Formats: sequence, structure tokens, C-alpha cells
Amino acid sequence: NHCSHSDVSKYNERNTVSRDSLLKKSTNVIREAYTESNFHDIESFYILYPVLSLSWLDASLRGKGMLRKKINTSDGYYTDDGFALGCSFLFNTFGQSINIEELNWHQSFRQQSANDKTTILRKIAALETFDMSSMRNKSGSQKFQSRRNTSNSIDNETTRLKVSARHMEMKRREMELLQMNLHSPSIILGV
Repeated sequence: NHCSHSDVSKYNERNTVSRDSLLKKSTNVIREAYTESNFHDIESFYILYPVLSLSWLDASLRGKGMLRKKINTSDGYYTDDGFALGCSFLFNTFGQSINIEELNWHQSFRQQSANDKTTILRKIAALETFDMSSMRNKSGSQKFQSRRNTSNSIDNETTRLKVSARHMEMKRREMELLQMNLHSPSIILGV
């Protein structure tokens, strides 16, 4: 029993369903089952999206952090588009794409992140200004230990705020990626 390349091609042509028709058929089957059922709670799924996306964001950043620690280099790349694909599928299947846009969740997240980052950068600037002015105002007769403690405390707080600013920037970038990934499957799903 020898199977030629042309035999395999003919079999594939007869038995292959195109990706578009498979996705559309799947979407239609789910949509029909949904409309015939009593499970209309899914109509409010889009309301859960902000909370679910924050949970995904934390899990994604944790996964990236664990990968970074494990391989101890920045050569690795961790990504998870399953959440975005699943949400996009549900939004498109149940006609909730407009609802999610009307929530302005991503825009609100972006604005809040920018506000938080601005606040942190102002605090850093104020601490650095205070540290410099306190060093100028100290005279040689004042205790060295007091100056060192104040300076160390300001340095620690400045470092903590800088780490927070970096973490906020990572969250912002990750949420931007989620938004892009959320809209990309719409092309595949034909919406």
C-alpha cells in the first residue's frame, strides 16, 4: 500500500474545511444554541471583562517574571493570547463588541496609568529636591549619622518609587498588547 503525494492532496481537498467556514460554522452553532437556551446571563459577559483582564494582567506579569528568573536572561519571551482570543470570540459571537468598546475600559486604564505615573514621578522629583536641599543645609557641626539616615531613607523611598513606576509601565504595555490582541481576532472571525 503505497500512498502518493497526489493521493494525499486529493484526500485533503475532499476532507478539509476552510478555516473561515469552520469558524463561521462554530460561531453560528454556538449563537443558535445560546438563543435557544435559557442561559442569557452571557449577555452581561462584557461587564466582567475589566476584572478578568486585570486578573489576566497579574498572571501574565507573574509568568513573565518567573520566566525571567528561571532563564536569567532577557532572551526569552512569554506571551499569552488565549485570553484575548477567547474574549474576542465571545464578544463577536454574542454581539458584545460594541458593549466592550462603550465601556472605554482600555482608555480608562491608560489614563489612570498615566495619572499614577505622573504622581510617582512628582514624588521622586520632590524627594530628590528635598535630599539635595537638606544636604546643603546641614553644617559640619551636625551629626553625620542624622544626615546619613535621612539620606538613606530618601534613597530607599526613591528606589521604591522608581520600581513602582517601572512596574506601572510594564502593566501599561501589557494592557496595550491585550487590547491589540483583543481586536486582532476580529479579522479572523470576520467581524
